[in-house]
Amino acid sequence: MTDELLSANDLGLIFNIRHSEEELLKVFSDGKLRGTTHTYLGQESIAVAVGSFLNDEDIVVSNHRCHGHYLAYGGDLEKLFLEIKGSAEGVCKGVGGSQHLCYKNFYTNGIQGGMVPVTIGMALAEKINKENSIAVIFIGDGTLGEGVVYESLNIASLLSTPVLFVVENNRYAQSTPISKNMSGKIIDRFKSFGIESDEIETNDVVELYDVFRTAFNYVRDKGNPFCQIINTYRLGPHSKGDDYRNKDEVARWKEKDPIILAKKYFNEDDYFKIESDSINLVKAVSDKVFSNSDNLSVDYVVKNDSTLIPKNKSLVDEVGLFINENNKLSFVKHLNSVLTSIISSNRKCILIGEDICDPYGGAFKVTKGISETYPEQVIGMPISEAAIVGVANGLAIRGFTPIVEIMFGDFTTLIVDQVVNHATKFNRMYAEKVRCPVIIRTPMGGYRGFGPTHSQSLEKLFLGVPGLVVIAANTFSNQAFVWERMLNIQSPIMYIENKTMYGQTVKTICDDLIDGFTTEITTNYFPNINLQLVGFSAKTDVVCFVYGAMAELAMSVAKEIFIHEEIVVKVVVVTQLSPYPINDICESAADCRNIVILEEGTTRNGWGAELSAILNENVNEKIKISRLGSENTIIPSSENGELNILPNDKKLYDLILENLNEL
Repeated sequence: MTDELLSANDLGLIFNIRHSEEELLKVFSDGKLRGTTHTYLGQESIAVAVGSFLNDEDIVVSNHRCHGHYLAYGGDLEKLFLEIKGSAEGVCKGVGGSQHLCYKNFYTNGIQGGMVPVTIGMALAEKINKENSIAVIFIGDGTLGEGVVYESLNIASLLSTPVLFVVENNRYAQSTPISKNMSGKIIDRFKSFGIESDEIETNDVVELYDVFRTAFNYVRDKGNPFCQIINTYRLGPHSKGDDYRNKDEVARWKEKDPIILAKKYFNEDDYFKIESDSINLVKAVSDKVFSNSDNLSVDYVVKNDSTLIPKNKSLVDEVGLFINENNKLSFVKHLNSVLTSIISSNRKCILIGEDICDPYGGAFKVTKGISETYPEQVIGMPISEAAIVGVANGLAIRGFTPIVEIMFGDFTTLIVDQVVNHATKFNRMYAEKVRCPVIIRTPMGGYRGFGPTHSQSLEKLFLGVPGLVVIAANTFSNQAFVWERMLNIQSPIMYIENKTMYGQTVKTICDDLIDGFTTEITTNYFPNINLQLVGFSAKTDVVCFVYGAMAELAMSVAKEIFIHEEIVVKVVVVTQLSPYPINDICESAADCRNIVILEEGTTRNGWGAELSAILNENVNEKIKISRLGSENTIIPSSENGELNILPNDKKLYDLILENLNEL
């Protein structure tokens, strides 16, 4: 035996991966497991070769075919089997299952390509911290069909992040051969972004030692990305039994089985002893885990959204509202001041986005001047919204608080995967082992003549996402206070800024009044503000729920309708859009049966629809609810067309009258 070429431990690890995957297929076929699994059969030598060069602090990111990578990283086999079974004793307490594992610095997710920008972000965090660790990400040939991969390669090269891309080209994307879904060469894709790359076809672990020794040394020494492509083949099906490949083709590759290739490095007795020990180990673990169903996940309960926001945090007017005499401060300058203060006081906070650096300072100038003073904490990015949020997710996992600017709210459609399948999943999917406190701020709404794709209010797309907090800025609340609370939550947050607010002045409180309205703050963690015209202690006629820039419209109509109709309207300005602050909403509506809900977005399936359901379910008295929002169509560029589509004073005035007359 030649120990200096291949150790008994590494051969044993190859066998362990092989036999554990075969055992899982058997257990599935016996009906002892539900769901699916994606085996690593035939590719074991790649994971083992990579694992031999990892340091304790290195980051490893895998995909749906992750079991071999996990075991090569040093993960426990019994914990893996328990996880796949759905046991509370599994590596992620039975929540993640086969595809979603987290162990030390090892992370996996089943979404193709989505973890590539996250890996870039984690590597960037190590670079900022001046650590010598690197990030390794395994991707398959099929993943190279995802656009976010190319966004990420560009960013990895631009920012010189210490990432090793390991492309396991097993020649099939599920059931489709590479010849039918990929044009050109894999290596050219990486080289086109200036990333050094190498390619080899082998399943021999000793040959792989040599190529990965070079790859690891390059990334560690230069701090730049490197791509190592391994042309290989999976000997098993894509998942449990969906195999339509040519049998002769599979047979030819079985001759290149890494287990067969490893045999030449050992004498026969040692080789079969190592194999026998592996078989016995896997069988013993399998019998222990799958012999009964008594330890299914019942102890670990995935927490409900309501626990995201701390309870019993009373607010007082002094901290919730503006108390300064400068009533000429614009909202954009106020927000800029808040962000500047955050960056100056916390080096772990990083601004990241498109065109946010000076001299431009963002499309609406929210970040102007910050990069000039704090250049290391402001990262300008290419036009790559999905990858930007992915990079931010990676930074967040590694201890930073990234604040992302998405230039227009309309572009949030491009970040849905990173929000829904990554940022909001990590904490719960990984059994609360990680936090992802990324804050995504974006300007929403119309009234600016920007047309159909730059005027929408799309926050409704995110209101129902578990694990996501949605906050709406307004000109009444001190945003320094709001941001302090957002930074303390340690959960993904979307922060909505209506474009029309940027030029408006912040509303300061004077003698307990704001623009002639009395003010009252509810006890929610974020300030919900009740506004009512001064001097009217009589019972409220109508309660109008609003958020963001619609508060100005509601206050204007409240004044007009009192003057002309003697109708008293209480305006409730909501800050926390999701999770819904149910108690505070119901408390604000407790003294009135007439409810009007105003939002700038379309009413269909929107914020107001859910608010209506909450009120109907929780308010005992019979109530009348009316809603006003944008028409359910696109927003034209023309001024008249836009005003006809969006809410306006007359529409709200008429709706309040109609609401009162119908009850």
